[in-house]
Amino acid sequence: MKKISKIVAKSLLWILGILLALVLSLFVLIRIPAVQQYLLKQVTAYLEKKIETPFHIGRIGLELPKMLVLEDIYVEDRNRDTLLAGEKLRVDIHMLKLFRNVVEIKRIDLIGVTVQVNRRLPEAAFNFEYILNAFSGAETAPNAETDPNAVKKPVSAPVDSTAPLVIDIDRINLERIHLRYHDEVIGLSTQLQLGQLHTRIKTFDLSGSMHFAAQKIDIDGLQGYLHQWTSEIPPDTTATEPLPEIELGEISLTNIDFAYLNKDMALDTRFAVDELLVSLEKLDLNAPQIQISQLRISGGDIRYRDGSQPRLTKGFDTGNIGISGLNGQLSDLHYSADSIGGELKELTARDRSGFAIRQLSSKFSYT
Repeated sequence: MKKISKIVAKSLLWILGILLALVLSLFVLIRIPAVQQYLLKQVTAYLEKKIETPFHIGRIGLELPKMLVLEDIYVEDRNRDTLLAGEKLRVDIHMLKLFRNVVEIKRIDLIGVTVQVNRRLPEAAFNFEYILNAFSGAETAPNAETDPNAVKKPVSAPVDSTAPLVIDIDRINLERIHLRYHDEVIGLSTQLQLGQLHTRIKTFDLSGSMHFAAQKIDIDGLQGYLHQWTSEIPPDTTATEPLPEIELGEISLTNIDFAYLNKDMALDTRFAVDELLVSLEKLDLNAPQIQISQLRISGGDIRYRDGSQPRLTKGFDTGNIGISGLNGQLSDLHYSADSIGGELKELTARDRSGFAIRQLSSKFSYT
């Protein structure tokens, strides 16, 4: 029995040694410039042929134990505009689980990334849809080259391709992110510049109505705007699908500067804040219902202008508000469709008209 145990133990050690040697060999080989260039050439050639637009990766590598690193990434859409450009992408992913339709990502780092997404009329299609079609097995009908109205038909999928894809993400780190989104179908355009975002995902469920949960989110240096207008296409009011279930814990925002513009309503609003801390207990988008245990703001600056209202030369102008030095703390704040209430611990602010709040505290309820 002892002899068999020794043989089994030695066999296991040999197997582990071989696996470790293979991993180390792969790690060493992929760091050799000649091997990197070969891999880059093969990957780039395959993807460019697949999506039929320029695709570039400057460097591919591995960081122990299993971190895949891509640097100098560039993808172009079919209008020859930048779709994605990235300085560095690092992903810690469980490769073997991909064969079981499971995407298990321990960590994602995106550094120096620019993304431009748009949907313009009359096509009403996103500028990245051609990539999804390329990898979803869609092929063009035989007469597509001569008939511009030809419908793309999907290729027969493998038997097991209907199995649901399970995605598990743990840690997300973003640095120096630039996002541009322009959608003429719904009448919305936004541009965001993000300094840093760090979070750990508790739940990432894309099945059913979807469920997302994160215990803590830290955001620093968020700047941008959101612009809305009335689209040429009337909104679809028949949709009855429930909104995703979202669970958030503590949200920390620092150095925020954001603007909202609505051309049709002649609204121009800007919100800037040094620090905003929110501790959420409940967030139900379908009810809707919100419960916040604590909200703290410091160094707030709010600008609100309603172009449809005349300017007032005296007194507090509700159509032209300019608040500075906004500092305050709320607790036990709850909001629902028929009521709002909570406890205002402190509030100080000053308006452009000269109106000032030196100190305000209150328990309040509105039903």
